[in-house]
Amino acid sequence: MAVVRPGTRLWHRHPAVRAHELTFGEKAADWLKHWFGTWIALGLVTVWIAAWIALQRTSISWDLYPFILLNLCLSCLAAVQGIILQISANRGDKVNAVIALHTEDNTDKLAVIAQHNVENTSKLAAQSDQILDLQKQQLDMLKSLNGIQVAIEGIQARLADGPED
Repeated sequence: MAVVRPGTRLWHRHPAVRAHELTFGEKAADWLKHWFGTWIALGLVTVWIAAWIALQRTSISWDLYPFILLNLCLSCLAAVQGIILQISANRGDKVNAVIALHTEDNTDKLAVIAQHNVENTSKLAAQSDQILDLQKQQLDMLKSLNGIQVAIEGIQARLADGPED
């Protein structure tokens, strides 16, 4: 059994998900969900803020203390990020719903197959009992035939010895 690393996207392999026919919006939502909600995105934002603050401490200063433009950028980022993450979450919910419906459909089919298997197993058990009874009858017949053969051999032996006076 293969080990799946956290964050591995396997849903596109699912037979019920139409991964090859995605719209541009669905592809964008999947890409954003994959990259925006990761440690990489957090690291990039942290590096961006640290670089901004570091540059403000040098002679290349363009944002007044207490970083009014940085605060504006971060506020806009937070507003847009919520919407983007909601779009991506909705896309994830759609994929999960498709997979759940496919799983439910297959579960129903498997229940029918399992019921057929139970019925067939019961029939085989009944037939097995019948075969066992027939084999016991055959064994009894073979024992009877063996007894008859022993009696015939006894008669033949007496006839070969000749009549007794």
